Amino acid sequence: MASADRATESEECLVSLYRPSTILPITRHRDALLSLVESYPVTIVVGQTGSGKTTQLPQYLHQAGWTEEGKIIACTQPRRVAATTVATRVAEEMGVRLGEEVGYSIRFEDMTSPRTRIKYMTDGMLLREALVDPLLSRYSVVMIDEAHERSLSTDVLLGILKKIRRRRKDLRIVVSSATLQAEEFARFFEDGEESGEKKKGADKDDGDGGEEKKELAKIISLEGRCYPVDVLYLEEPTENYMEKAVQTVFDIHLKARSINIHFLGSSPTSPANFTAPQLAVFDPAPENYRKVIVSTNIAEASVTIENIVFVIDCGFVKLRAFDPRTGIETLTAVPVSKASATQRAGRAGRTRAGKCFRLYTQRAFNDVMAEMGIPEIQRSNLAPVLLQLKALGIDNVVRFDFITPPPSELMVRALELLFSLGALDDYARLTKPLGLRMAEMPVDPMTAKILLNSVTFQCTDQILSIAAMTSVQNVFITHEGSKKPAESAKPFAPKANKPNAVKWCKDHYLNFRALSRAVSGIRRCLTTGYFSHAARMQPDGSFRSVNGMQLWAHPSSVMFNRKADWVVFHEVVETGQKTFIRDVTAIEKDWLLEYAPGFYQLRK
Repeated sequence: MASADRATESEECLVSLYRPSTILPITRHRDALLSLVESYPVTIVVGQTGSGKTTQLPQYLHQAGWTEEGKIIACTQPRRVAATTVATRVAEEMGVRLGEEVGYSIRFEDMTSPRTRIKYMTDGMLLREALVDPLLSRYSVVMIDEAHERSLSTDVLLGILKKIRRRRKDLRIVVSSATLQAEEFARFFEDGEESGEKKKGADKDDGDGGEEKKELAKIISLEGRCYPVDVLYLEEPTENYMEKAVQTVFDIHLKARSINIHFLGSSPTSPANFTAPQLAVFDPAPENYRKVIVSTNIAEASVTIENIVFVIDCGFVKLRAFDPRTGIETLTAVPVSKASATQRAGRAGRTRAGKCFRLYTQRAFNDVMAEMGIPEIQRSNLAPVLLQLKALGIDNVVRFDFITPPPSELMVRALELLFSLGALDDYARLTKPLGLRMAEMPVDPMTAKILLNSVTFQCTDQILSIAAMTSVQNVFITHEGSKKPAESAKPFAPKANKPNAVKWCKDHYLNFRALSRAVSGIRRCLTTGYFSHAARMQPDGSFRSVNGMQLWAHPSSVMFNRKADWVVFHEVVETGQKTFIRDVTAIEKDWLLEYAPGFYQLRK
C-alpha cells in the first residue's frame, strides 16, 4: 500500500514541473494563506523546501487583488541569482514577459516596468528604496523569503518593516522559510506593538485593566513534500573532505547507472536572456552525460535547480566574520549548522526520490553542529548598517529594534569608523553633505569615501575602476603551468623600486613622472577611505596591521614578494596556514596621520 501511494505521489510531482500551481503542497493551503494575510498584519509561513512558497504565494496574492490600484507585491531574496531565476520562473508560469507584470530588481540591474505587480528583489535593494520612500508606500505586501539565513540586510529590513507597520496599518508582511524559528519571529513582531493600545484601554476601563490584546502575527505550516530524501553519513570522519567529495561523485556515477534523466528542451527555470556565468547550472546536460554542479551555499536554499537527485554535503561553509578588536573582516571555513544541513539535503528529491551524502558522521551532526547559524548581524562590520539607519532618520541606533541585538563591541567599532570617515559628527549625527552622500551610494562606507574624494584628487575614473574591480572576485587568473606570463600580463603593476619602474615605463613608451603623479593621487585617495586597513611590512616579509595582526600578501597580489613600508588593503582571507591580504596598495605613513587624525596618533 505504501509503495502504491508513493508511486501516485511521484506521478503528481512529475506533472508539477509543467503545472506547478495545481500540484505543489502549498496548493491545499491557498485559501487559508489568503485568509491569514487578509486578517493579520504579519503571516509567518513555514514550509519544507519545494513546497512552493516563493513562486506560488505572490501569485495567489496577485490573483486575490493585492495588486489593485497600482500596488506591488515585493518578495525579497538574500541573493541576486535567486531573485532573477525565481522571477523568470514565475513570469513563465503566468505567461507574461519578464519585466512586465513580473520583474526583478538587483544591484545595478532593474528588470521592471510601470506594469510590474510582482517584484522579486534582494533585501538590500528594498532597504535602499526605503531611503527614497520611508513608508514603502508602493507595496501592499512585503514577503521576506529565506528568512532563516538571517542575512544582515534581512534583519535590518525586519526591524524597518516593524516600524513602518506602526504607521501603515494596511501593509501586510509575510515571513517565510523552510527552517524558520517561527515563534521567535512572531514574538519579535508582537513585542511592544500593542503597548500603546493596551494603555489606552486601561485608561477607559478601571475594572479589568484594558481591552484584550489583538494578535498581530499568525503562523501557518505547509505540510508536504514532493519526494523523500535519504540521508547517509560517513562511518568515520574524513581527513580531506574535498577528496572525499570527488570520490563520492565517482562512486555515485559508477554505482547508480540505473539513474537515467531525460531532458525535454530547456529547463523551465533557465533564463534565456541572462549572461551571468552562474546561470549555466540551469542548462540541461548533454545526452548520456551526468551533470555535476560544484557550488557554494548560494544554492543551499535560495536557488532551485531541476533534476538534482544526489547532494553531497561537505559539512562546511565559508563565513565572513568581523573582529572589532582588529577592525578586520575575515573569510573562514566553519562547520555548517543543522538548519543549513537540512536545507542542503532539500536540494535533492525535487523531481524524484533523492539521496544526500553527508561527509561527516551522524554523531558530529547530533553533538557538534549548532541548531542554527550565527546571524550575520552578530559577526559583521556594522558601519554600512548604521550609516543606512542614520540616513533613514533613525538617530538612536542603539535603541533600534533588531530581532537579535548585535554585540556592543561591533556597534562601538562601527560608530568610531564612521566618525573617522567623516560620516558622523561629534554627536553621532549624520554629517551633511558628506555623510548623507555616503549613505546614498550603494557601496560600503570606505569605498563611498574614496569615490567622493576622487574628485579632489582628480582620479575619479581610476577610483571608479578600482571600486568596480574590488566588487567582483578572481578577475586575474593564472592558467596551469603559466604563472610567469600571467604576472607579466599585469601591465600597470607597481614595481619594486624606482630603477625598475623607470625602465618599465621607458619600455612601454610611458612618462614615468606623469604616471608617478597620477599614481600618488590614487594612493592618497585610497588612504582616505581605507586607513583602518593599514599594515606595515616586517623583516620576514609579512605585514603587521595597526592592531598587531600578522598578515601576508596573497600570492595573486602584485605586492607578493615585493617590498613596501606601509600598505592599505581591501580584503582579508584566512586559510589553514596564513592570513592573507588582497588588493594591496603601497602608501606613505604620513598619509595616515594626514587623512585620519581622529583614528591615528603618533606614539610619544
